[in-house]
Amino acid sequence: ATEDPLDPSTWVWTQADELALTLIREARARGIRVIFDGVFNHMGINSFAFRHLQEHQQDSPYKDWFEVESFRDEAAGTGFRYRGWFGVASLPEFKEDDEGLAPGPRAYVFAATERWMNPKGLGPAHGIDGWRLDVAFCIGHGFWRDWREHVKALNPEAYLTAEIVDTPDKVRPYLQGDQFDGEMNYNFAFTAAEFLFNPPPLKISASQFDQALRELRELYPGGVTYVTQNLFGSHDSNRIGSHIVNRGTGNFRDWGTYFNLSQAIRNPDYQVRKPNAEELRLQKLFVILQMTYVGAPMVYYGDEVGMWGANDPDDRKPMVWPDIAYEDEVTRPDGSLRPADRVAVDAGLQAHYRTLIHLRNRLPALRRGSFHTLLVDDARDLYGYERRFEGQRVRVVLNNSDQPQQVRLDADGADWQSLLEGAVQSEEAEGPVIEIPARWGAVLLAE
Repeated sequence: ATEDPLDPSTWVWTQADELALTLIREARARGIRVIFDGVFNHMGINSFAFRHLQEHQQDSPYKDWFEVESFRDEAAGTGFRYRGWFGVASLPEFKEDDEGLAPGPRAYVFAATERWMNPKGLGPAHGIDGWRLDVAFCIGHGFWRDWREHVKALNPEAYLTAEIVDTPDKVRPYLQGDQFDGEMNYNFAFTAAEFLFNPPPLKISASQFDQALRELRELYPGGVTYVTQNLFGSHDSNRIGSHIVNRGTGNFRDWGTYFNLSQAIRNPDYQVRKPNAEELRLQKLFVILQMTYVGAPMVYYGDEVGMWGANDPDDRKPMVWPDIAYEDEVTRPDGSLRPADRVAVDAGLQAHYRTLIHLRNRLPALRRGSFHTLLVDDARDLYGYERRFEGQRVRVVLNNSDQPQQVRLDADGADWQSLLEGAVQSEEAEGPVIEIPARWGAVLLAE
């Protein structure tokens, strides 16, 4: 009540704020870094600024913060009208000028940024380590350039990643070194889905997959590829398990169309059941790719323990924990009854994630290594690559077919050791042979 939102020197640290600082401190002590979700394009209708504007109209100091189309004026016969984000009235948009955000919200965002990156003036070691920027494509490039300078002055090591759901050519301008460090790499997810999950005719071949990945790697300058967030699901898409259950229901890359198709509340044909063993195996195949490919793997909470769900709101169910007993899931998102599914942690899937994450953390080549295509076999649906870093060599082969496949590696003199259970290696004079089960992969290290 004592604060003036326009004067950061009056801002107080509430108990909730202090709890957030405790979370940051405790996370850091465990080797975890915290980034905040920055929503700088709009506010909510219950925000301090918009509520004041609603009450005081053009007499409010926030009259130039939002895209107001008309103020309430009985004499003129006008009502209070404003622009909401994508027409959503509960999310009034900030006003923009040629430089990005208008001066009012710009100053507020800059002050809030410093508050959480340098709390109480104690320095960056006590603040957050970066930002994920919501709907970054809705704010002008000029603002992001200036804001990046502000962030990096506070903490040069801060990580900035943007939500930009668009075609690669539209993404490229944001990742030239003057705005964001990385992005939520939905184009990686789209490409992986087209190779690993899509049925014909939406499926792409191994050679098309290789070409698409190459184009994405070459999209950015320098090392940007290594810090883009390679994800599949998020709070704005169906979970990977449910995506696989419903594979063939549209194409993930057609974002606008697929967004609606993957909402069970809109699409009565969308299956919200629990993934079966075959479908979970496809998810595990994706994890092998995700944890061994170039980039920063991003796992949406709960995917690692087998949570499933259609798009919003079904993808936002509470986390499933091993020490809680849950009722069976027996309803669709609209409340109608369906066959029961048991809700519990999938220990086998979680162990698979842990195995691949451990390999990535153990092997620098998987985090920082170069990338070389090793195998492209359209007829057998095989794809392989090698990662190299400071003498370390790791090879990965994905068998995307529904049959076991044998792969002969080059006899290059290296002693290749299999690191992933399931793939069986044998030595022959012409070179080692790896037998890979259907919908599985091999990860090999040169000793």
